[in-house]
Amino acid sequence: MVAFRVYNDYVAHTLGVTTVLNILQFVLVLLVASIPVAMPTVFSITLALGALNLSKKKAIVSRLSSIEEMAGVDILCSDKTGTLTKNQLTLGETSLINAKDAQDVIFIGALASRKEDNDPIDNAVIAALKDQSKLKDWVLDKFIPFNPVSKKIEAHLHNQTSNEKLWVVKGAPQVIGQMSDDSAVANKVNDITDQLAKRGYRALGVAQSKDEGKTWTVLGVLSMFDPPRDDSKKTIDECKREGIRVKMITGDDTAIAIETAKKLGMGTKIYNASKVFPKDLDPDNVPDDLAKLIADADGFARVFPEHKYAIVKTLQKQGHIVAMTGDGVNELLL
Repeated sequence: MVAFRVYNDYVAHTLGVTTVLNILQFVLVLLVASIPVAMPTVFSITLALGALNLSKKKAIVSRLSSIEEMAGVDILCSDKTGTLTKNQLTLGETSLINAKDAQDVIFIGALASRKEDNDPIDNAVIAALKDQSKLKDWVLDKFIPFNPVSKKIEAHLHNQTSNEKLWVVKGAPQVIGQMSDDSAVANKVNDITDQLAKRGYRALGVAQSKDEGKTWTVLGVLSMFDPPRDDSKKTIDECKREGIRVKMITGDDTAIAIETAKKLGMGTKIYNASKVFPKDLDPDNVPDDLAKLIADADGFARVFPEHKYAIVKTLQKQGHIVAMTGDGVNELLL
């Protein structure tokens, strides 16, 4: 219709400024009338193409609208282990407490592991045991897997030759240290953990009980190093250029989180969540002073799942579009 009008006026020599303006006005009316009808279709096709491109990068899109939401993200809360780091643990030096030999600590740590789970920590501990034939003498009666609240793994075993019973645990040093009746042992474990963390090492406490859990003997602390992923720093730099602030949210020690942040060029204003979050915290109603701390912080360490939930909810209430990434169940539930 527009083409016909232009051609007709051109042949009749009536094409002037007024005529052109009338035609443009008509075109504008047509555009305004057609856009609301076509917009949902155009959006759906665009988002579908975006989902296709993301699938080529091994990303699963469950809702098309999530692509649009992701494009508006201004804060990314990222787990550390397996996300910013390779999760390829290598066992380092062993700090002895009540054990006489490093292999004794590693042996008990291996008993508190299940090779079939293919867990990176379990694999590192088992691989460090020189004489793995010793494991065959012990039969597993009960296995209590790791969870983010207890922060430990516990196994109950008996020796098939002597029928001796043995309970073993490995886990977060601050938790294992508190299982001892001797406060000096707990303090020593904390000191060792702090020294290892300053060098970027993760620590794993190991203890055993020969009286079915009535008393525990802390044997030592294993050190592990988990190097940053090769692409982590580049990804974080790209996020910064796009105006996205990355906050590290990890269950590891504060010193380890800060050391990793330094290597990746992230902010080092990282707080111990167990100290700054009250025990009776209502994740949906965070106090104003804590909400300000959450907004200003570069990250939090020693977090529990409820801390992660509170952090994300608080940032959302402040008007931010928040993304949460990690390989744990507590990240997937947010």
